[in-house]
Amino acid sequence: MNSYKEVLGDQKGWEQAMLALQELFQTRGAEAKEEAKKFSKAKSAIKMALKTIEMSSSLSDETIAKAHEMIAELESMIESGTAPSEGKVKKLNDLL
Repeated sequence: MNSYKEVLGDQKGWEQAMLALQELFQTRGAEAKEEAKKFSKAKSAIKMALKTIEMSSSLSDETIAKAHEMIAELESMIESGTAPSEGKVKKLNDLL
């Protein structure tokens, strides 16, 4: 009887460990998904900003220079693998 209780106890331990691992993987998956969204939004904002600069005739040279500076910063973050914050992307969108 002792060995049956030990096996049953071990099984419950394994089930708890598997549930904990499942939760960990789900959390990491959600975090990766959010990070991918940040990269995607930044890339879209850069493309939109460059197209706006190209097509607009009313933007000042100062605004264009500031936009290029912000674009360079976002591109640098993307290349280094750092997800750009939503605030930085929003600032670029709001500038133009």
